[in-house]
Amino acid sequence: DSALDLAILETGITDVTPIAFDFDPEPELGDAVISVGRGMAPLALGFRGLGVYVSGGSDGASRAYLGVAMRQPTDEERASIPGGVGQIVSAVMPGSGAAEAGMVDGDVILRIDGVVAATPESAASPIRSHAPGEQVSVEFMHSGERRTVSMRILRPPFGEQRVALAGGAILSRRATGFGEVIQHDSIVAAQNMGGPVVDSRGRVVGLNIARADRMKTYALAAKRVRASIEAMLARVQAGDVMPPDDPSVGLPVVEFAPDGFARLGVSNGRALGPTNAVVTKEKDGEKLLGGWSDADDVAVWKVRLPVAGRYDVLLDVQGVGGGKVDVFFGDDLMTVQVPPSRDFGLLRVGESVSSVAEELLVRIQPLGRPQAPLMLLRGVVIQRTDQLRMAEAALPILRWKDFERFKREWMREERRKEREAAREKMKSEMKTGAGANAQPGAVNSNQEQDRP
Repeated sequence: DSALDLAILETGITDVTPIAFDFDPEPELGDAVISVGRGMAPLALGFRGLGVYVSGGSDGASRAYLGVAMRQPTDEERASIPGGVGQIVSAVMPGSGAAEAGMVDGDVILRIDGVVAATPESAASPIRSHAPGEQVSVEFMHSGERRTVSMRILRPPFGEQRVALAGGAILSRRATGFGEVIQHDSIVAAQNMGGPVVDSRGRVVGLNIARADRMKTYALAAKRVRASIEAMLARVQAGDVMPPDDPSVGLPVVEFAPDGFARLGVSNGRALGPTNAVVTKEKDGEKLLGGWSDADDVAVWKVRLPVAGRYDVLLDVQGVGGGKVDVFFGDDLMTVQVPPSRDFGLLRVGESVSSVAEELLVRIQPLGRPQAPLMLLRGVVIQRTDQLRMAEAALPILRWKDFERFKREWMREERRKEREAAREKMKSEMKTGAGANAQPGAVNSNQEQDRP
């Protein structure tokens, strides 16, 4: 139910008691309401702050954006713009639809969805009527050439979290368009939306749907939730269900090369999410994966491990804003910090051990909600660590090929030697202490017995 931002999921769980949204009366103005957390524990207590309130389009909806910064043209620039009306592009976000369409600094935006870009406000107006991930038609001037392209709009990297300036509270991505809602002042975090709301007698009166402001939470009345559930169940009975979204379907299986490496790049993987997009470098046409400014951005590959053993995972990456990334290697989860950098480099994620030769998925996803574009990704490099160690045993000079790895192993060996030396010292001290604690009388007695 996109209108109410609700969905029914099939889980297979049967040993629970479902909540019944069967109490129609709504709380009155000033009535206490309790937001319920896990295990039916109270999450927050608040009071209904308004009577009948309709959540429309002006109460802080999270807005989509194009991925460009615009400014008014100077008089000199205006003379070269057809009709003299347009907005100058002052910056383009890497990985955005604008960057993918070839828009660069200095281009002129003329129209967006047919609306003349007379001011930055008028240019942004048609974008606000779209949700992140949708397409808009943009007419712009590029190197004197007039172009019209369809661009994907994004969720703002800073507005995406919708931080309330007054208190720093993280608000819901969507906080509008629900129609009639119950507004209350319970402090419920955005990630805890979807829980039931009960009155002072424990009756379920609604369901929290959005953290709309620092001191404002919206809940759907129980009767609206029940009507939505009944309508969705009727669609399920009619066979109108969404199939499981498996991003790995149709992906090619990446094989290991004879040198012991598997290289996962843009061409043999799949990128999903509101901001992820393929970026083409102007100099050499190399394909990179940009964006990474949304928690739902993800990239996935399928790789075949030739043998059981140890595998090193590395990212070929350039940090933009930087941040933490989750890397799933089959069932193993590894997290790595991507630092901002000026160029590409190999960033080691970690080592995984596979007990069998198998085909598995490699998935990358930002950890948490990025504040800005996190990185540019060239790909993932997987190295057969056991094969490398066998080669190094035969030819130790190979260890110098990866100096960082050699340095780590050298430091590990030094620590091992220090521990061994500490153990030997402890043994020596224990022997010395045992000798000092021996009883002199017993020794003298033995010496007397040994005399002729």
